[in-house]
Amino acid sequence: MSKQQQPRKKHHYNTQHALRRFAGADEFLWMYRRGSEAPERVAVVNAAVEKFLYAPEDGPNPRDDAIECWLGDHIDGPAAGILDKLQRQEELSSQERYNLSAYLVAQSLRTPKARDEVLNHFNRRWKPIMLEMLADRERVRAAMEGSEHGPPDDEQISRWAAAIEDGQYIIEPMKAYWLDYFTTRITRFAPIVQNLPMRVFTAPEGHEVLTSDSPLVGIWPAGWLSASEITLPLDTRKVLLVGGSARLDGQRRPAWFRDVNSRTIRNARKFVFSRTQQAFIPIVLGKPAGGESATQPDS
Repeated sequence: MSKQQQPRKKHHYNTQHALRRFAGADEFLWMYRRGSEAPERVAVVNAAVEKFLYAPEDGPNPRDDAIECWLGDHIDGPAAGILDKLQRQEELSSQERYNLSAYLVAQSLRTPKARDEVLNHFNRRWKPIMLEMLADRERVRAAMEGSEHGPPDDEQISRWAAAIEDGQYIIEPMKAYWLDYFTTRITRFAPIVQNLPMRVFTAPEGHEVLTSDSPLVGIWPAGWLSASEITLPLDTRKVLLVGGSARLDGQRRPAWFRDVNSRTIRNARKFVFSRTQQAFIPIVLGKPAGGESATQPDS
């Protein structure tokens, strides 16, 4: 827990520093909600926030804000100045590229959408894993040799397997699983992302870049290792492009920026943010969420 007497309640999954780049001088944004046509005016401090998002919600300190503080001190804090340099399109040092990469990996996994995807991935995997374990009956009996009721016979093991197949047994993953998942993968993937090509592109006059509650979007077959195009809106005019296509020379056409906006909207879990009102946002946001994602749970 932080040094404060009370843990921080409001946990931002898009940093306020990043969101301010899409706000007006009054630090307010237009917020579009999936399923609603009418946008709302919201202050940056109240945007992309969820109560106790990074708190474990169980154990001795269910509202512990250690991860929220760690993100602020070690990920978001170092990245703030780097994002400023990207906005000015200045060269980054090796350490700055690493810090930026850590920020990008964190951004891909720290959102509510990423939480849902990781926990759903766990739910899809645990059932076949348990059935595979029960199929090795001798191993099951050996593992339970010292239990109170002794090792199970074949009939008992079969009943367990049938109950799992029928959905009578369900394992609900704790939130701590996701918290451990994304914090450990920051150090694992940051060096990989650091070596990917990166470029900043500026939209033509009259074109406004948007952001969302899940702003990092990837088009890829197998995650960071083979990413073909990962985009992160930096402000209302600039987009960071990471991946193989960033090696290509030249500027991007207006159609590319329109596509970035569309995929950013489709990738949103609930919210899209813009500086000015845009009539097309609720139209795109009202369609089913796209398959693009920056979260690629690994095995």
